[in-house]
Amino acid sequence: MTAADADLLAENTRLREERAAQQQRADQAEGLLAEAREQQAATAEVLRIIASTPTDAQPVFEAIVESGARLTDTDRCTIHVPRGELLEPVAWFGTSDWGDAIPPTSRAIPIDRERPPGRAFVEGRTIDIPDAAAADPAEFPGISQRVSEIGNHSTVLVPLLREGVAIGVLSTIRRGPQPYSEAEVALFETFADQAVIAIENARLFSELGTKSRELEDLNQQLAEATQHKSAFVANMSHELRTPLNAIIGYSEMLAEEAEEQGAESFVSDLGKINSSGKHLLGLINNILDLSKIEAGRMELYLEEFSVQDVLAEVEAVVRPLVEQNSNRFVLEAGAGLGAMNADHTKVRQCLLNLLSNAAKFTEAGTIILDVRRTQAADGDWLLFAVSDTGIGMTEEQQAKLFEAFSQAESSTSSRYGGTGLGLALTREFCRLMGGDVTLVSEPGHGST
Repeated sequence: MTAADADLLAENTRLREERAAQQQRADQAEGLLAEAREQQAATAEVLRIIASTPTDAQPVFEAIVESGARLTDTDRCTIHVPRGELLEPVAWFGTSDWGDAIPPTSRAIPIDRERPPGRAFVEGRTIDIPDAAAADPAEFPGISQRVSEIGNHSTVLVPLLREGVAIGVLSTIRRGPQPYSEAEVALFETFADQAVIAIENARLFSELGTKSRELEDLNQQLAEATQHKSAFVANMSHELRTPLNAIIGYSEMLAEEAEEQGAESFVSDLGKINSSGKHLLGLINNILDLSKIEAGRMELYLEEFSVQDVLAEVEAVVRPLVEQNSNRFVLEAGAGLGAMNADHTKVRQCLLNLLSNAAKFTEAGTIILDVRRTQAADGDWLLFAVSDTGIGMTEEQQAKLFEAFSQAESSTSSRYGGTGLGLALTREFCRLMGGDVTLVSEPGHGST
């Protein structure tokens, strides 16, 4: 063989060795990539389980120990949580029978520094022991006994930390001194974080469920209290009306007698008693109606009646009231109003409430009652519009207008009076009959 041939052979050998090394590096890279993909898929699967079982951490624990054991060829992977003075296993999985050789009595671990899981929990840090037989007994007093029980092994202990405080431990054990790689330790730490998320989710959902039940109980108690209150007010209102009607009746009788005897001074005073009694009776009737609505005892007496007849009744009552403040009353009734099927008394009361309210807040102005029959997608409707040129309302005042016992503001209440019940009852009556009341208003430009 010539020198040239020898050089060529050496060069070919070097090239083959270099290609083999490159192939080996490529295979290693491919293996690492595949391993990373498996780990990513496993952590994604755990996250999916967390999302699908937010109220129960156990399925998450089981997925973590199985994935952790399989991906790292671990003989046994376990999650412990504290129960009193011990760390007790709640999930475990092994890739070989060797992991099952651990004595059952030793699976619950004291919360102290003598054994690695206890130390990881107490100190809140990851502990990695590549070779248990070579571990310092002074650092882990119980390690020698552990080796004598199950043989030499490698182990990694990762605390489950919530805001820096341990709430459990993820422990791994692998036969013989086969150290875990940095990537494997990092994977266990990721799984530990996911276990914490599962525990927190379950805790929060449990607290939420408890609070929800407490809120339901409270709402039930409030509903019952409201019904009792409404029933009491209804009964009391009924009891008050009996003597009040007697007062009104006697005042009318005495007024007639005084007028016959020519005692004019008594007639005037008795008229004031009668007027005040009727006003008080109206207030009691309003409270009674509101209590019946709240207690669900308000009944409708539906009948068919002429709309024009109701308008005539309302006009006769309200025109003198409107004219007291130098206002002008205008009734605009559209053609073909016909009849309506509703509670005659409540329709009349609603219109009187709206018109008296308009008259109260308007001086030297105009109050209009406009009535139209209109067609909508859900049927045939009657639209009653009560408009005034009075003081109007701000948006804040409009927001609470239909609340019971609510006034626009204290200064308005002191000047114009009223209890704030009329409009609240009007809306409730309208809704009971399938309708509603809406409002358009502007300060200084009246309301409709």
